[in-house]
Amino acid sequence: MGDIVAASIAKLSQVQITTFFSQNAPLTQQKCDQGAERLIRKPVHPTSVQGGTSYTVVSDDGTCVIQFRSSSSALDINFLKCVEQTYDGFMPHHEFIGVFGELYVYKMGNVGGISMYLARKELHQSNPSLLRQTVSDFARYVGIYISHAHSSEVKEMAQLTFAHTGFSHRHGIIRRSRCSVQIVTS
Repeated sequence: MGDIVAASIAKLSQVQITTFFSQNAPLTQQKCDQGAERLIRKPVHPTSVQGGTSYTVVSDDGTCVIQFRSSSSALDINFLKCVEQTYDGFMPHHEFIGVFGELYVYKMGNVGGISMYLARKELHQSNPSLLRQTVSDFARYVGIYISHAHSSEVKEMAQLTFAHTGFSHRHGIIRRSRCSVQIVTS
């Protein structure tokens, strides 16, 4: 099943790349790749998962990500700075580089890992430690949000979101302490 999902995502990404450049002609994938390589002075290749409104490449050494976006899909750098501060360690630093043709160019660190879609098979194999770690990391991520919330309404909304998704019922109880989030499995 994992191979089928990976193949489907690869096809979807190729369609998204083709669509993105047809909507942003005369720029081409090759021109953007060359621009990214000149910018970071390293070879690049497209990421395995693309978005519908951007084209994203990663350096071959995996350290840097460059993203090209149309003006209608420009990132809000000020908002991202707040997100980076709140989710320190989970969120890459975003930097607006400038405009290439009509496209906005952003540089960011690579947070690593692979798409959850591509890792589904591995997460559900007989050894549950990978799934447990993924759930734990997700809980830590949300716990940081809850602990940084400044109002009881925001905290309550985050907790209700957990309850609504059934996360706590399927994967154990989330217990938040002052400094950490723990997953308690049954």
